[in-house]
Amino acid sequence: MNQILSVEMSNNKKRKSSKKASIKSVIIFFCIILLIFGISIIAIGLFSSKEGEEENTTPYTDISTGNKPNIEIVQGTTSLDVTISSTEQIANVVYKWNNEEETQVNGNGETTMNLTINIPLGTNILNIVATDINGVEQTFEKEYVGVEQYEPTIELAQEDNTLKIQVSSEKTIDYISYYFDDQDEKSQVINDVNAEVSIEAIEGEHTLTIIVTNVDGEKFEDTRSIYIPTATVVTDGTDFIINASDSRGITSININFNGEEQEVTVNNTEYETRLTLQDGENRIILVVHNSDGLSITKRVRYVK
Repeated sequence: MNQILSVEMSNNKKRKSSKKASIKSVIIFFCIILLIFGISIIAIGLFSSKEGEEENTTPYTDISTGNKPNIEIVQGTTSLDVTISSTEQIANVVYKWNNEEETQVNGNGETTMNLTINIPLGTNILNIVATDINGVEQTFEKEYVGVEQYEPTIELAQEDNTLKIQVSSEKTIDYISYYFDDQDEKSQVINDVNAEVSIEAIEGEHTLTIIVTNVDGEKFEDTRSIYIPTATVVTDGTDFIINASDSRGITSININFNGEEQEVTVNNTEYETRLTLQDGENRIILVVHNSDGLSITKRVRYVK
């Protein structure tokens, strides 16, 4: 009997242990289900939130890259070279010195703008605001000191068919450069405070650009229109045929024909005349003057 009781008690312990194991498995299973359900809820919430943000995104945010325009400044003696660059088109650039009136420069569809801003004398604060077409702004503020600059004196004179560029400066001139219209630039080293550079006159209307650079690297540019009279002297075997013209107006003509000189007052844009050739050698020196005080000289020799 004791043996039977012992067996029954052992069986009861096994049943209790089996029940505990079953309950534990059920609890773990429900925990896993709850965890999966929670993760699903969170994922759905995040997706819904992100989808809502995308639906609320404005066109401005879609277009803008978030990059601000870039402002780069190179300082000269009396001015600043300002470069505005952007990944988007530049709407405008606004700048002012101290609390003075603003200056606005509007863009024209470009992504790069270049400005030259003169520095006022004394200590001044420059403020710049560059704005792209999306309204993204970049600001800049810095103090600059402006100094007085003494510009060189540039004058133009003429001797025969040669133009003389005459320059005087308070600072030593390093070199002088010049060119007509779109021709190649020519330079001459000076190393003095006074200089004279001779260049050949070109008939007709042309643009002459003169650049004076001093030893401090400061450049001064002078551009002016030059009107040189146009003249021809040809022969048909019997006469010298003279033609002259100038859009600004011919004031007078000097003619030296075989040693005999005469001056003709013209006051017109055109002039024409004939001179009868002599037997033997014929020489003519023709000088045509215009209202700008410039002239052209022609020398012709012909043996009849």
